[in-house]
Amino acid sequence: MKRTFQYWINEEERTFEYDREAPTIDLSSLKGATEIGSFFLYKCKNITSLDLSPLKNVKKIGSGFLDGCTALTSVDLSPLSNVKLIGKWFLYECEGLTSLDLSPLSKVMIIGDGFLVRCRRLTLTPEQQQWIKERQI
Repeated sequence: MKRTFQYWINEEERTFEYDREAPTIDLSSLKGATEIGSFFLYKCKNITSLDLSPLKNVKKIGSGFLDGCTALTSVDLSPLSNVKLIGKWFLYECEGLTSLDLSPLSKVMIIGDGFLVRCRRLTLTPEQQQWIKERQI
């Protein structure tokens, strides 16, 4: 099933199309993106891992980033080190995640509701829980 989401490169809106059933998705065309719109790879249930390195310039992430990617077992957030704002439902219902390093998100000032909610296998440290609580609106 084909889906799309919007993204921006220096305020120019663009559209990214992807197959929601695919086991892998190449994000290389997003190189230079500064903002990711809502529902980035929404409910891509067959993805087990993802290379986010093309997103190294992103400063703002909309709602639903990887929402419902239930097979996702790992994701390296280090390319998101420039992000300052994260919308609702970031990695929501990513039931396959067992660990996650949040330290690359050190510049994030605000996160929306549903951040890492329903990631049933993921155990957050007390420090990670506090970090989320301090930024959640």
